[in-house]
Amino acid sequence: MKNVLSKICRKVAAHLPNGLRLMMLRMRHRDCWIGDHALIDRTKLLGDNGIGHFSQVFDCTLGRHSYINNNSFIGHTVIGSFTSIGPGCVAGIGAHPTRTIASTSPKIYLEGSLSDENFFEAYKETKIGSDVWIGAHVTICQGITIGDGAIIGANSVVTQDIPPFSVWGGAPARQLRSRFTDTQVEKLMRLRWWEKDDDWIRDNINLFKDIDRLCQQ
Repeated sequence: MKNVLSKICRKVAAHLPNGLRLMMLRMRHRDCWIGDHALIDRTKLLGDNGIGHFSQVFDCTLGRHSYINNNSFIGHTVIGSFTSIGPGCVAGIGAHPTRTIASTSPKIYLEGSLSDENFFEAYKETKIGSDVWIGAHVTICQGITIGDGAIIGANSVVTQDIPPFSVWGGAPARQLRSRFTDTQVEKLMRLRWWEKDDDWIRDNINLFKDIDRLCQQ
């Protein structure tokens, strides 16, 4: 019964003016900040999230304390906790065929007025880890995985998976350096502080001032 009511509510909400939908979202997620003219659909906000003005977010999950800045377009993406996404970013948009299929138009390869079937996988899930910082105007190709703790420089185009705690930049993006030593990264991946509850983080906030002290936990 609960699932049926949920589906009915989603269908009704889909036909409401966006301003009214935003008001309902803000009432439901009082611990989140949702900017003006944001468009949010089929997205889970797990707590203390922010979505900037004019951003479009659909078919996504935002881990706690993560935010998406203004004018971003994020779809089909799972985002971890404590992740910061800068303004004007694009992630998880559909791909187009470039090799075996004769046309790049979705009117041809997706079910619709011309085709009775989908014969190209246009959308693959994109994954962005926790404690990731993505600079302004970054494009992330669909199906990419960005590891925990990674940093992506502004204006980069990410075309391949990014390892944890590495720094990448450029178009196409390439690895510039690692954030920490291999030993520190290994300890951080074992500690996984971003999965701790807020009380643990409050009690240990001073450890974050020094990576060596945090890695001793």
